[in-house]
Amino acid sequence: GGFASFEPEPLGCASLAQVHKATLNDGSGRVVAVKVQHRWMSAHLSSDILTMEWAAWGLERAFPGVEIQWILPVFERNLLRELDFRMECDNLRRCAVNFAGNALVALPGLLPELCSRRVITMEYLPGIKVDDVTRLKEAGFDTAAVGALVTKVFGEMVFSHGFVHCDPHPGNLFIRRRPVDP
Repeated sequence: GGFASFEPEPLGCASLAQVHKATLNDGSGRVVAVKVQHRWMSAHLSSDILTMEWAAWGLERAFPGVEIQWILPVFERNLLRELDFRMECDNLRRCAVNFAGNALVALPGLLPELCSRRVITMEYLPGIKVDDVTRLKEAGFDTAAVGALVTKVFGEMVFSHGFVHCDPHPGNLFIRRRPVDP
């Protein structure tokens, strides 16, 4: 189990986590993407929530009639869910089921035995970032068609599935050619 290699330099970094490229240690040589939550995220959670409570209290005192403290338990509950990557794994599985019949959408397969509350290990799917117009054009992609496809996929999530699994920034949306079946 585990990894034969793990690139220390992340492929991408965001507010909650960073993603590293790694190779499985199972003899397959399979390349995976490993999303690792920043270790300081949980450590700051209590102080961040306390800061929000103080800010809400202060705003309510400064602006009589404004009530915002009611949202704090909802925010805290959702923040705790966001920090539990097992929820993201569940959401990815659900999204994969929703798009199972769509050959134009590729979602990385999970390696559940290498996932936890703070780590997600998934199939590495290389591609061109959706906002890298120069590389997309150099690779022969019609950028208007790419834009239309992205719009269609998100519309399908909202209007057909009633479920949106996304953090729609270029680090999460890659364009690639469909693999040819052997």
